[in-house]
Amino acid sequence: MQQSASGASIFFFGLRSHPLHVPCCWRPQMDSYFTAYDDLETHLLMLQDRPRTEAYLQAIRQNRALFAGKVVLDVGCGTGVLALFCARETECAAVYAVEASDMADCAQACVEANELQQRVRVFKGEMEKVQLPGPVDIIVSEWMGFALLHESMLDSVLFARDRWLRADGPRLLFPSHANLHAALSDLRRYRAEKLDFWLDVYGLRMTPLAQRAYEEAVAKPIIEQIDVSECVTEPVLVCSLDLARVTAADVQRVRQPLQLRTRRAGSFGALSCWFEVAFLPTAQTAEKEAGNDGGDGSAAAAA
Repeated sequence: MQQSASGASIFFFGLRSHPLHVPCCWRPQMDSYFTAYDDLETHLLMLQDRPRTEAYLQAIRQNRALFAGKVVLDVGCGTGVLALFCARETECAAVYAVEASDMADCAQACVEANELQQRVRVFKGEMEKVQLPGPVDIIVSEWMGFALLHESMLDSVLFARDRWLRADGPRLLFPSHANLHAALSDLRRYRAEKLDFWLDVYGLRMTPLAQRAYEEAVAKPIIEQIDVSECVTEPVLVCSLDLARVTAADVQRVRQPLQLRTRRAGSFGALSCWFEVAFLPTAQTAEKEAGNDGGDGSAAAAA
């Protein structure tokens, strides 16, 4: 199953003479990081991203045999939706849902509202500090940040993998792989709507505000939907991660000189980045453990 979305992280060029560097797996001060996830609007935005959420649901559904009798860990469970998917859609033995923000209390209430408290246990605390009852067989997590790695929970997922994933079994993570892509884009629509707007506001010149809008745009990455026609170059693969094997040190070392091939004449104003994650290793494992092929057992989502 292939599912995709058109969201992208945009890094504007301009007002900077040095190369733009995006720290991988960077988080702001931890208290403010977790407080941001207390806001229900943040979770609503994620849950209403249907390609991402439904890719997880379909991957879980298509691999029911893989979950049967197994213990599942949901890292950074938020509202608990992935933990609830696992408990409702499969015959897993138990689900441990870990959430550091106060949203853990809401996740617990949702577990009880769906009468799944016999199999889903919510642990409130940071993944690196909570004590689980024992090892787990499968890890699920919606860990991706914008541009895949920025402000993401990947470090926590990798910690959970090394600390809690059963050593004598297959390393099963949902998702299993992640790719980051990039292309230069002209952002015609964004410029017209957000920047050039200030040049003529009901017949008034507001060029000072146009300059301020531009300065704000280049000060930080923005999230914007772009059309493929806005890409001036062909997309390139920045990095590819196998979640069963990659280490936190590997992620911190992600550096990729970009050689971009133009697809048309024109100017560019931004580096556009987007990612895709895949649920790939599940089919063979399900066939080996359950003795059936269960379909192709794969799903992918892009953002």
